Amino acid sequence: MVPNACLPRNSLSHPINISWLLPTNTYTLLTTAPQGSDLLDALGMVSGSTPPSEDILSQRRASLPIPHSNGSSHHPCASSNIPNNMQRNGGREEMELSEAQGADHEPNSEGLLDVSKNTNNAHLTSVSMDNGLLMLLKAAGHSEAVCTLHKQGNLALSSCPGKKVRLDTGPINGRASIDRDLDKDFARMASLDIRTVVNCLYDTELQSLGAPYHLYHAAAARNGIQVLRLPMMEGSCPDMFDELDEVVSSICRIIENGGYVLCHCRGGIGRAGLVACCFLLRTKLCRTPERAVRLVRLRRSPKAIETQRQEDYISAYHQWLLDGRPPNRKLAFLGSIAMRSAPPPTFAAVKGPGVKMSTSSSWGPESRGRELSS
Repeated sequence: MVPNACLPRNSLSHPINISWLLPTNTYTLLTTAPQGSDLLDALGMVSGSTPPSEDILSQRRASLPIPHSNGSSHHPCASSNIPNNMQRNGGREEMELSEAQGADHEPNSEGLLDVSKNTNNAHLTSVSMDNGLLMLLKAAGHSEAVCTLHKQGNLALSSCPGKKVRLDTGPINGRASIDRDLDKDFARMASLDIRTVVNCLYDTELQSLGAPYHLYHAAAARNGIQVLRLPMMEGSCPDMFDELDEVVSSICRIIENGGYVLCHCRGGIGRAGLVACCFLLRTKLCRTPERAVRLVRLRRSPKAIETQRQEDYISAYHQWLLDGRPPNRKLAFLGSIAMRSAPPPTFAAVKGPGVKMSTSSSWGPESRGRELSS
């Protein structure tokens, strides 16, 4: 009999780990934070994961915990409807534990929240907790939708569905073999109401992971999931900002309409993390590239954003947004911003059957000798 420790991890024993970028109490966090705070500030005030700036601290010193008659205390930024463990870490650790045990975790399990007690918007008596995202998107010019009682979406990160690694060799350096099933992984995503997946892998890498695109696309279609493609090489990033922005804009539109989007690469750490950072910057949920990276590392993994090239790209994308999104701009080899005279390639974001794609020679991985994420 094969010991359990040597058995490959599969989609039943280890359901695919899905990390939600935005906490279910996004609305409460943002509306109770001091003016000028972004989502990272708001999360830090509750979880202690990142210290707020001194000016925010000075504004909050007047709102210390208020003692109740029973001797307990209540903090104005802590929703009584959110469990303490969810307030500490946004529920990420509990979500991962429940996934390891095979339990589904609904992204909006907290239901509706009465925000009239915590904000000056007394007319908003009961709204979905993710409505704060819609308000920010609308303020940033992305949405004309009505906020009240509108269910909002979310962005999730995961590893590649159907991934198969180390099956021939068995566990290496304590890392178990992985034998995932495409249909089961996509079914799990569909059970969480995810209807759009952003795939950051080339056909050749999908093939090497045991999830060739024709099978991948068919499994997604069977589960009612559309696929957007933004292929990047391991440790790298898209060539043109226009390519990335087209996909990020699609993510924004879907979330504005209450949809859930999942972005994945090989391990859901580097390339998928880059897309998440750019989403946070485009929606102005984070003020700076550094803060966007910190938030993604908090919500997904401390290892998110794997290379200096990816960090440079996120910073340059932010500057590109500030400059008014001029066309045909790309990141130069050493990280500076350059203009490209040739028209941008058209293969960045595609739906339907897979095609083999190529990138410019300057966009290889930061280090080809580095072990790929799993």
